Amino acid sequence: MQVLFKKTLGFTLIEILVTMVILSIILLGLSPMMLSSMKGAKSSKKRSEATTYGQQGLEFYKNLLSDASLFDKFVKDSTTSNDSILDSVNIYQRIFKFDTTGLGENLLRINVKISWKKNPTSNTKYNVNLSTISRKLN
Repeated sequence: MQVLFKKTLGFTLIEILVTMVILSIILLGLSPMMLSSMKGAKSSKKRSEATTYGQQGLEFYKNLLSDASLFDKFVKDSTTSNDSILDSVNIYQRIFKFDTTGLGENLLRINVKISWKKNPTSNTKYNVNLSTISRKLN
């Protein structure tokens, strides 16, 4: 008796090439999404760092202003303050403003604006604004 069909094991070269082409098309389609995700993560990290630097500054001034004599000086002068923070890549600039507009007696609003550039050579600036109210302690 003669065997009409020969049973083969494995894949042919054509099947492997077609599979590789399909996989490469899928992977090329996913690469822009991965790049976008990586840019978003980097932007989120910078915004988070800026927010942390702003919160540190607000806490510093809230603690400093717990001294009644310093509180009165800040209220009288409506002082502003600037500083810069250099981390491994970025320079964050903080601008503090102190005012009593629309607040009751013995209250002071502390605003901080944190700015940074997208990268050192870019002109694109990003900002985070934070605010809190400090009370004069007697």
